[in-house]
Amino acid sequence: MCTCGYYSYASLPHGDTSRILRDPIEQCWRQRRAGVAQVPAGPDVQARSGGRALKPTVCHLSLPKDGETQNGDAVLIREEGSRVLLALVDALGHGPGASAVAAVAVAELEAAPLDGGLAAILDRLHRGLRNSRGAAALVCTIDGAGRLEACSVGNVELRSVGTRLPVTLTPGILGAKVRSFRIFSAQLAKGDRLVAFSDGISARSDLAQTRGIAPAQLCELLMRELRRPHDDATVLVADMHA
Repeated sequence: MCTCGYYSYASLPHGDTSRILRDPIEQCWRQRRAGVAQVPAGPDVQARSGGRALKPTVCHLSLPKDGETQNGDAVLIREEGSRVLLALVDALGHGPGASAVAAVAVAELEAAPLDGGLAAILDRLHRGLRNSRGAAALVCTIDGAGRLEACSVGNVELRSVGTRLPVTLTPGILGAKVRSFRIFSAQLAKGDRLVAFSDGISARSDLAQTRGIAPAQLCELLMRELRRPHDDATVLVADMHA
């Protein structure tokens, strides 16, 4: 159970494809399974994948820079049809200005159709952040068959335990200058774990040793052990289940 306002957990009920989840730090989502978000796949997706539809169980945790009360990091978990969108935004800087940019980024991602492909989603996000300080972000979509498409612009990292991801970082700043989006893809499998984090979390961790740790507990562990207090920090953990 969520016990602190700095926690940002949420849950999607079965069949609800319109509800949008986001994580301003002043909100605390008190939901089942101690803040774990389970995104179910509908019967049509299960039928197309031979009854072995994959869905992510997602948990995320975010804290602002020490001394700040507003967070320039934001997370969005969204389901539309057979696709799930996971996004972690890290607006440049800290405080109210960064928080406002992160809110604009989340609004653009909320409104973007998921059936038009990841490139169109990224283009919309990039345009929506024009004339702002800009942001780094990881944006990925996962379909009911476990097909992942992802792009990491700037310094938001995505790592995996299980299926190896051909991660290619995209240089640039959303809203300012991005020459081209380097989208990578992979076929996920049951038991795979995805871990995304902003640069407020140190990348020095052996995630292979975390398989036995539940997503919510892993978020807490990484935040406690690897957080950089001089920056906004966010970690997201997604486990794939059939």
